[in-house]
Amino acid sequence: MRRRLRSSTASNSIPRRRCEPPSSEQELRHKVEDAATKPHDRSRGWLLEAPRPGTSAGGGGGAAARAGASPAANRAQPTPSDPPPVVLHPVQLDLAAAFPSELDSIREYVLDVARSYQVPVEMVAMLALGVASGTVCGVAILHAHGDFREPPPIWALVLSEPGTRKSGVLRELLGPVVEWEQEAAQRLGPDIAAAQQSRRMDERRLKELENKASRSNKPDEIDRLREEARELAMELDANPVPTVPVLLVSESTPEALTRQLAENHGRALLADAESDGLEVVLGRYSDAKNFGVLLKGHAGDPIRERRIGRVGAQIERPAIAVAMVVQPEAVRAIWADRQAAGRGLLARFAVCLPENLLGRREVRPAPVRETCRASWSERIGRMLRVAVPAEPCEITLDSEADELFFRFQLWAERSLGAGGDLEERRAWGGKLCGLVLRVALTLHALSTWGREGAPSGSGPVSGATMTSAIAWGGFFADAERHARAALLASPEELDRQRLIECLRGRGGGCTARELAKSGPARYRGKLEEAQSALEALVASGWAAWEQPVQAGPGRPGAAVCTIRPDLAAAGPDPETLSLSALRGVFGSGSDAHPRAEASGQHWGSM
Repeated sequence: MRRRLRSSTASNSIPRRRCEPPSSEQELRHKVEDAATKPHDRSRGWLLEAPRPGTSAGGGGGAAARAGASPAANRAQPTPSDPPPVVLHPVQLDLAAAFPSELDSIREYVLDVARSYQVPVEMVAMLALGVASGTVCGVAILHAHGDFREPPPIWALVLSEPGTRKSGVLRELLGPVVEWEQEAAQRLGPDIAAAQQSRRMDERRLKELENKASRSNKPDEIDRLREEARELAMELDANPVPTVPVLLVSESTPEALTRQLAENHGRALLADAESDGLEVVLGRYSDAKNFGVLLKGHAGDPIRERRIGRVGAQIERPAIAVAMVVQPEAVRAIWADRQAAGRGLLARFAVCLPENLLGRREVRPAPVRETCRASWSERIGRMLRVAVPAEPCEITLDSEADELFFRFQLWAERSLGAGGDLEERRAWGGKLCGLVLRVALTLHALSTWGREGAPSGSGPVSGATMTSAIAWGGFFADAERHARAALLASPEELDRQRLIECLRGRGGGCTARELAKSGPARYRGKLEEAQSALEALVASGWAAWEQPVQAGPGRPGAAVCTIRPDLAAAGPDPETLSLSALRGVFGSGSDAHPRAEASGQHWGSM
């Protein structure tokens, strides 16, 4: 209970002999009234529990008072009793590890776009990976070993707050795809128009044959007309009117998405800066949630559409890539959907919640360099111009890539077991090896036929490319944990997260008065609320009160609420993060980057 001072009695309780010269009654009364009425960032009575000068650290709880001038600080600092707050540091992608040396120009482009639009590099890199995988769909698959084959679609989902230039970044990355679609429409337009006219004439001819056969009463003539009609119908079915190639889709019902797949060699790229595409598939226009098309488009399972009165679509190898950047609030309900989780829809996403740069952006950055943009456009354009074959080309792994992936598989399998890093998210973790293969295939395509040649002559995936894909795997594992925690966090957990982030931005701590003066708006001018929030943070074990060292005589400084040292750092080292999910694969004694190890050093014992 907080002690209360009353000016009528408090002056009698103050030993005047400790004042040199002794204070008068009027001076004492003024001091008491001043202490009782002025706001302070510590609770009343804290000095009564503070040690006297010369008291030992172990005397009567004085050390606890010095360690934290707050009722909560007078107790032993608690260990964290609550679950850890939302993973504090947005996971950082090590671009040096994420792209092999053959893709230095793509790495430079990612950095240029991030700088020009003032967004995190993780946003640009993940969306670029999703877009690039869409150009490989239908063209190639990766044969890892035995019967393990992986199609190319990557589902990249970036979560970003409003006002973070999501649309501009996605529009920049999709530029080559839009240009390819426009060029194809102009080139094929006349041929498509001629084919449509010819088909209309054949359809009218077919109708005439059917009418003549129905009116005729001569058996021989009826048989002849029916045979002509049958042959013409078979010809029409075997020669459909060509359509303009369309890869992009942003908002489509499952039925419309199926039709687009059927008309475009079974491939599509779901790219959007809003959540409309997912909401439609999840049942915006009906109560039924139709995940089937998306799920099959990710796995490459055949689609057999059945429709009454007409032939449904038959798609042998559908492939749907995803490159979406949406607001976290827009997908929070989707992430909590039991059906979406139960059927494995969410487990297929590579999701990232990167750092929010609002308030720290450069207001007039330099534009993207044309040389960097040209490199991206040329490679994506070459990959789009590869004709989709009847059977996708099989890409294999070279011996080094196979060894690297084998070790990654061992780590992933162990991590799915009891106490492993992936134990609590087995649905997602069980697909991590496949995701790494998809990344390897996409990086391989960018490095080879994205530069020159064709998929059939591109050779196997190299060890350097697989090393980069595994670095992506480590990033995905950390990023998914961070994003999932943020999406499923309670309002209280999010409030605590914001408060810790505020303290981090102030060097790791601040006083209640500082928080009320220049902290977040919810605490601005509200000293008691700021004090309560900091005390709750200390009580949960994620911070502690610290009393500044007093240099000389005078009033002691206000106690500082300091978050734990492991939370106060500006952020983890990107190289460490890229390998954080792979510790133990390379051996506990090795801190070398995997690219260096792949170039000649040993991985270490399992």
